[in-house]
Amino acid sequence: MQDQSYSKAPQRTTLMAAALEIASRGIPVFPCKQGGKRPLTEHGHLDATTDPRKIHAWWNRWARANIGVPTGERSGLLVLDVDPGNGGEESLATLVREHGEMPLTTTVRTGGGGLHYYLAYPAEPGLEIRNSAGRLGLGLDVRGEGGYVLAPPSFTEGPYETLEKRPWAALPPRLLSRLREGEKKELASASGQGQARPVSIDVAGPPITEGSRNDELVRIAGKLHDGTRTLAELIDDLTDINKARCVPPESPAKIERLARWAHNLEPCAASFAGGRSRDPELEELIRALDEAWFADPAKGVGGRTASSIERVLLRVGQEFGTVVDGVGLRVEISIRKLAEEAACHYNTVLNVTMRLRAAGVLRKDDQLRKGTESGAFVLLDPRLGCDTQPTASLPPGAAVDGVSQVGRALCCKASVGELRTAHYRWRGQVGKGRERALCLLEAQGPQTAEELAARLGWSRARDLRARYLEPLVELGLVEDRGGLWALADAHEQRAAEARREPYSTVQLRLRRSRSVEGRTVTEVATSGTVASEEERLRLDREQHQRQREAFRAQLALRGTDADEACRELLNRWDEETSADGYIIELRPVDPMLIPGDDGVIHHGPECSCSWCEDTPTPRYARRREAG
Repeated sequence: MQDQSYSKAPQRTTLMAAALEIASRGIPVFPCKQGGKRPLTEHGHLDATTDPRKIHAWWNRWARANIGVPTGERSGLLVLDVDPGNGGEESLATLVREHGEMPLTTTVRTGGGGLHYYLAYPAEPGLEIRNSAGRLGLGLDVRGEGGYVLAPPSFTEGPYETLEKRPWAALPPRLLSRLREGEKKELASASGQGQARPVSIDVAGPPITEGSRNDELVRIAGKLHDGTRTLAELIDDLTDINKARCVPPESPAKIERLARWAHNLEPCAASFAGGRSRDPELEELIRALDEAWFADPAKGVGGRTASSIERVLLRVGQEFGTVVDGVGLRVEISIRKLAEEAACHYNTVLNVTMRLRAAGVLRKDDQLRKGTESGAFVLLDPRLGCDTQPTASLPPGAAVDGVSQVGRALCCKASVGELRTAHYRWRGQVGKGRERALCLLEAQGPQTAEELAARLGWSRARDLRARYLEPLVELGLVEDRGGLWALADAHEQRAAEARREPYSTVQLRLRRSRSVEGRTVTEVATSGTVASEEERLRLDREQHQRQREAFRAQLALRGTDADEACRELLNRWDEETSADGYIIELRPVDPMLIPGDDGVIHHGPECSCSWCEDTPTPRYARRREAG
């Protein structure tokens, strides 16, 4: 089921425009995962830039990527992060009582309900304020050198919203002094080789005095949270250390808040960092499926529709799919949801998936499905039965010769699951064929008409220009760069506008009605609709929701009828439990079979069945049990 909060997420044009606006003020930005905080570039916040060309390229590739802003000297930004779920509001109130009110500055509500106070990074030579957690108080984090934050209008659990927009205020001197003191304590705890004093998570470790209790517990909680403990286990272990080593012990409520705060952070173990764990087997399978998708020219109406449907399955499978050993990638999705995502009719999805099953591309997997749960498809591993070695383990762009069934290892800027080209309906302004061309331009960059024609299976490049490329230029989705065809700089904006542009469709439909005489009358009627892509998607979703509700009601009614039928059947069985006789009283119909006194039917001497034929023993010696 689609997350209801997704509809509140910003549109792709809004995110790109916001990233460009931030960069225009000299603040570098970089893309982060849609709905999350993981960087999408190779070097994370180190790749941040103010170059509008790079920003256009990033948000053309990851259309709904969140906006990351590095903190520290590079951007001139220092952020105080208040986490209310871990005691941040109480700690902030204590900080205000001790050091005065926070200065008026830009304030942002985070997606998780916290607050970000944007402060100017101190320009003092030689001063470095690095990231810290809990140094100013429980639930108060500082994002400085080496860190980054998400900027509005990014979206995680909720939207990032600017509550107050002002020039960044200077860091209050008292807070700066406190941060400096924390830096000095950490430096003082370092050994002569410059290595920090190891954190002991042993219950029998050294005592923790009141002056250093908060910092030490924060470090211990961070080390305990290595990805192997549940929240309850983390609370228990931290409680044991608090009771055994803290003098005096911290309150249980504060220990629980500290454990919850640490558990919400990424584990310290590298193998658990960053979103969904990367399974090498899953990555190889995804890569093999990507290669098969790009190598298929997807000819004809059915082929291009199948290509669009496979793209949806790969996108969902890359995020939530599971590997079925020796089979392929299992993706849970309902047919109606698949039709909505691929911009197809429900019956079209049924027909296309049936053809894909016959072609050995996928199979249906509804064995564990119950009630109204979604079914599942399995995209079959294209490497199975291949006449060459698998190419999935090769790096992208590697040259491969002789691969006939899997296809070449193509140099792509994005995998199939990462493509952000919208899905279009056949009768719309773009259509499935041009949608496929847009996908190849997004994934593989600018191409000549001849190169694109070869990948789409067209024999003549001039036909491709006339039927696909020139109409896409008129729509503002593609541009001709001196013989190289590429996505337009404003492609995302023009795509959104094209999806909002209404168009008409006229279809012949069969209508059945009942005459006065009781006969079924069938007539062919013309049905016309004027609506945009977005409006048609909304109508489809409303229709599918009505169908789901009707199906649930039918299941409930069917369950009631089945219970009643079962009760009637059991009642009839109860009435018929009295027997009319015994098996020994039954008489054979075949006169060649003679019943004996021992309850066994003997074959008579005249029997000519296959058991008694051509045997030296007397026929009547062969027998079988009665009944």
